[in-house]
Amino acid sequence: MPLKDDLSEKVSEALSVIGVDSVAVKGTVGQQIKTIAVFQKDKPAKGDPRVLLLKMDDEQSAALNARLIMLLANQIGDQRVLAQCIAAAQA
Repeated sequence: MPLKDDLSEKVSEALSVIGVDSVAVKGTVGQQIKTIAVFQKDKPAKGDPRVLLLKMDDEQSAALNARLIMLLANQIGDQRVLAQCIAAAQA
């Protein structure tokens, strides 16, 4: 499995651990448009994704992931939950 896909799956799993639904933008252009449309609803339904995961090159992805991790850690604030997320990401 390529590293990019593995990292995307780990981020998705870590978000899931803390109860945040996410969706990755991938596939054909039509599939990508449908994914983004669900994400852009004015009034999201229960279970709609709250985080959009983008597929980028390694440098862009690393920078975005670092910022995302810092933002999520700041929002979570609970060290127990952060430890669980880190453990899930390292698995």
